[in-house]
Amino acid sequence: MGCQSCAGEKGDAFLVGFNDSILISTEITTDTPQLQRALSQLRPFGGAALRDAIIHSAHKFDSVPQESQPMARLLVIVTDGHDNASHAKEREVIESVQSSGGRAYVICLPGGGTFNGSFLKYLSSDTGGRAFFPTNHNDLDSALAEIEHALANSFLIGFVPESRDGKAHGLTVRLPKAKSNFGYMPVFYSPAAQ
Repeated sequence: MGCQSCAGEKGDAFLVGFNDSILISTEITTDTPQLQRALSQLRPFGGAALRDAIIHSAHKFDSVPQESQPMARLLVIVTDGHDNASHAKEREVIESVQSSGGRAYVICLPGGGTFNGSFLKYLSSDTGGRAFFPTNHNDLDSALAEIEHALANSFLIGFVPESRDGKAHGLTVRLPKAKSNFGYMPVFYSPAAQ
């Protein structure tokens, strides 16, 4: 699972690798070779705790100091979609990503067996991201290109909520043109009063 907090051309990233528990969880860094080394150490074996790993990743955003300017918080999740070892429930995962301010982009590679693709679709749509289910190398290239295009052509709109109650609130954004391809997080968590 590759995860990223970025703004424009620069960005910080971290990598979380898992089987039935977290195997690798790098610090947030701009050091791409460090992330590549960590990625090269991952080997598939054992169970899969996908939901727990996503919550772990969303919590990493809590360690990021408050930004002086808004930054996109992205979770790029690469998985085969299987989960046979998580303790977290699907709703907990979605709420955790939403409360972190993250957008989930899911790339679900074919892996055989059964998996819950509808959860991955809900996770991505409920956080303003998108889910991809490539079946071949060309589909994977297209998915990566679409994610890159979405990031390069996106912008952040911020607002100050009226209350600071720490609770979830629905958000609706309407555009005049129905043809616009516009993604946003339909839920935001108001910061808690301090």
